[in-house]
Amino acid sequence: MEAAVSKTKHRTAFVILAVCNAGSLAAATNMVISLHPEDKITIKRGLVLTVLGFIYFMTLFELLNALILSTGAGARMRHRYRLSCGDVLDITNK
Repeated sequence: MEAAVSKTKHRTAFVILAVCNAGSLAAATNMVISLHPEDKITIKRGLVLTVLGFIYFMTLFELLNALILSTGAGARMRHRYRLSCGDVLDITNK
């Protein structure tokens, strides 16, 4: 029963990370698309875009790490390319 709870927690974490990632990208895209060429980016809009960028890249990093380090497909990929945990973190960081 412990393994089932663990899989449920991992799936929930994947879904939350994916939703945050897609949501931040959609929100940033929406903010940029609404700009006209002659518009200037205000400090408020710039700060919001910066925060959305942080959210996007941090959730992307965590999502990729979680997928590669804790799924069967990720384990097969690590074994196939002989990647250590440090190698995975280095790749996803870049």
